[in-house]
Amino acid sequence: MKHIHSLSIRDLQILLILGTTRSLGRTAIELGTSVAALSRRLTKIENALGITLFERSVSGTLVTHSGRQVLHHARRIIAEAHNLLAFGTNTANVHEGEIRLGLACPPLHPKVEEWLRLWNESHSRIPIGLYAPQGDSMIELLLNRDVDVAIFHPDVLRTNLASIPLYRENIVAVLPENHQLAEQQSVRLAELRAERMLVPFLSSDDRCARFQLGLLGPQAHITIHRGGTLTLLSQVRAGAGFALCNTAIRDLRPPGLAFRNIDDIQAEFEMHLAWRADAEDALLGRFVRFMQTVSRTGLPLSSARSADAENPDPPA
Repeated sequence: MKHIHSLSIRDLQILLILGTTRSLGRTAIELGTSVAALSRRLTKIENALGITLFERSVSGTLVTHSGRQVLHHARRIIAEAHNLLAFGTNTANVHEGEIRLGLACPPLHPKVEEWLRLWNESHSRIPIGLYAPQGDSMIELLLNRDVDVAIFHPDVLRTNLASIPLYRENIVAVLPENHQLAEQQSVRLAELRAERMLVPFLSSDDRCARFQLGLLGPQAHITIHRGGTLTLLSQVRAGAGFALCNTAIRDLRPPGLAFRNIDDIQAEFEMHLAWRADAEDALLGRFVRFMQTVSRTGLPLSSARSADAENPDPPA
């Protein structure tokens, strides 16, 4: 811990500037110092953290994997420092903090979009940041405190996580709009299994993809898709296969695609809002209680006070 105390906000600002310029020379010019002095300071910062943040080479300065994680935390620490100073000087419109909301199955469900709109109207000083996993699972992001709260299926919950139910998610088939099956109002599982099905790459907590595999069964022609949602939809539009998606994607109405309900089953599952059970953040507790109220009543907390009176606050 004594090594951490040797770091300053100035050190974090140096890291962010270097992460942007990717050049010791340009960073030194911006800071008004020499390359040698900057290099010595960077070495002290890396020694204090015990990790290599940047790799120097003749082609430039590259951020390491650990460096990217440190830069992420540095941005938040500097933002919170500015908020603290603004609060101390009574600056108008000061932010009280940010709630980082992780999405295991993006994009946002229409219901959640409406609830966040209500939050923004009543809590304008506490913005919501949306995050989707990139490499790491959503569980890891939550446990490592990279996000404060997350939306995913309760099957992946662990004992050190708390949760409340939010909504039920429907799965629909997505196919090219010029395909002959698009002329139907709905499709059957047997028709889907006869086509090539694109299923997203599986992470350890990817309930959406696992649900799709269980739904289609071993007889389906499955191809694992390792890109994001946009590239998956582009593949379907290009005729590479069909896919399954949630209603949030359907409601975006991307062109060139047809979305059909699945006829012979009710393809839906429950989604929960989860957070670390040991969290003690007051802002997080306020957000969890708000989401619990609007998911049950459809009204923000101030308008649903009577409906919420007999229910204790969820643990923060």
